[in-house]
Amino acid sequence: MELTPEHIKAWVAKHFEYKQTDKQLRICNPADSDDVKFKLWISLYKTKSAHSDRVDYWVHDFRPNHHDYDGSFLNFVAKYKKITYKQAAREVMGNKSFLVKKKEEKEEENEEEKDEGIILREEKGIALPKDISKIDGSNDSLQRLAINYLKKRGFTVIDAMTYDLHYTINSIVFLYREFGRVVHWQQRSLLGKTFLFPTETKKGDHLFGYDLCNGSIGITESAFGAMALGPGMTASGGASLTDGVIKLLRKGKFNRITLAPDNDEAGIDSLKSNWKLLIKHFDDIYYCLPPKMDKKKDWNDAMLLYGRDEIRKFYFDHQRKVTIGELAKPRTFSL
Repeated sequence: MELTPEHIKAWVAKHFEYKQTDKQLRICNPADSDDVKFKLWISLYKTKSAHSDRVDYWVHDFRPNHHDYDGSFLNFVAKYKKITYKQAAREVMGNKSFLVKKKEEKEEENEEEKDEGIILREEKGIALPKDISKIDGSNDSLQRLAINYLKKRGFTVIDAMTYDLHYTINSIVFLYREFGRVVHWQQRSLLGKTFLFPTETKKGDHLFGYDLCNGSIGITESAFGAMALGPGMTASGGASLTDGVIKLLRKGKFNRITLAPDNDEAGIDSLKSNWKLLIKHFDDIYYCLPPKMDKKKDWNDAMLLYGRDEIRKFYFDHQRKVTIGELAKPRTFSL
């Protein structure tokens, strides 16, 4: 599989604020703390400088006063994340990435690569669903079904790649990553509300989207709710938090937690019980309920009704600190 502009945009969106022109993404140089003018640019098209043998795109050297950089986006990822070129390719393109390897890399083949494009391995003891592949916009009939399903929920291929969504026959698979490892997953049928989970883990003890949070963290009920509000939001899989999630939050050393359950009886009731668990360990606990809607209750519903930008602005504008008074009558707002 070739590296595409969609791969690049999805990876950059996870790690940087960026500006986009017709042919480039511009970010602030991660190696230059004085750069606030988005001086580092990444090409979204191949040039003569691109390493065609690596299926790669051109990018400026991100080290100040260096000009020996070889023009490779994947090498930029490797140097930024301090990983190998091959690991960078997997991070950006998933296990279906195809690379014409350097001579010194050809000897590094391992058993994991024999199942190219199909994830059969176990990560940290978690057996992943068989025959799943990464959603990346390629022209595959099964993938098109998954992409069309996501579009009906208001999401794009870029969203799917940002959250590392996978697909299999008539299903979408959400991978739960914590500290870089897949520790849980949820398989959702495209034909109805049917879910599958791994047998090795406890449902509710993990947060979807956890690795995309830094400093502050928001907690919704569903994966689609977290995706609607964007990176920085997670999904617990239900209204009530578990002791496992509390331990996970403590490991993350977050300075602010925002509870964002569904705007229904179960979601509103959960604010009090979740606050009692959190207040033992955290000081800054906030909440925000989805706007009032007729027969609708969650953040994905709100996004479809009002639009992504409006709902994200609503979320940040209407957060309130959890207090005894607020818990007596949690507030809901209209949009």
